[in-house]
Amino acid sequence: MADVAHVFPGQGSWHVGMGRDPYDRWPELIGDHYRSADDILGMPLPRICWEGPADTLSDTAITQPAILLTSVVTWEVLRAHGPAPEVVAGHSLGEYAAPVCAGALHRTDALRLVRLRGELMAGVNRRVPGGMAAVMGLEPAKVEEICAAVTAGTGRLAEVANGDEPGQIVVSGQTETVDGVIRAARGAGAARTVALKVGAPFRSSLMRDIEDRFAEALAGVRSRDPAVPFVSSGTA
Repeated sequence: MADVAHVFPGQGSWHVGMGRDPYDRWPELIGDHYRSADDILGMPLPRICWEGPADTLSDTAITQPAILLTSVVTWEVLRAHGPAPEVVAGHSLGEYAAPVCAGALHRTDALRLVRLRGELMAGVNRRVPGGMAAVMGLEPAKVEEICAAVTAGTGRLAEVANGDEPGQIVVSGQTETVDGVIRAARGAGAARTVALKVGAPFRSSLMRDIEDRFAEALAGVRSRDPAVPFVSSGTA
């Protein structure tokens, strides 16, 4: 059998109804995860995951713990019914689910962290509304050039947030500048552009002012050596 990796998704993966099917099929296996999430967060997170409404679930402060919870319960089902992974990894928010499932971070600590992370990021978005978009089919240098031109023309921020692969670059910034990058990228011959389903200018320098507050919270959490190798998407 081929080696197995479990890779956990980021914030754009949410949808109303997520996690309901595994709960209906294996309540005795994962029910405690949902009950404890209610107690820890003081809100009906399972009901919001399963029933929405979408406007509530799309709130960054709720989306982040919702995706973490769904990722962990999905992993519990996989662990009970499938081959064990040789390695775990995560994209963005998924880098909290991955160490939970590797045994390096307790799930209750992770829930509290991502709840705070979401609240802090949502606060940035209230002050400086923004978003992200994926640009496909342009060279990274060209996307950098477009971001610089849009920023210079508007006086507002647009910048490259990450490279998913050589042909897919994600930009982040204030709402009007991300829209401007999308238009400019299309004009420059981009194969495709996609506005991402996120609620803030993630991974941009606009997030810098929440770093100290979140670092303080991280410093108060105890981690352990992972029982399964954990690969960082930042350093590999």
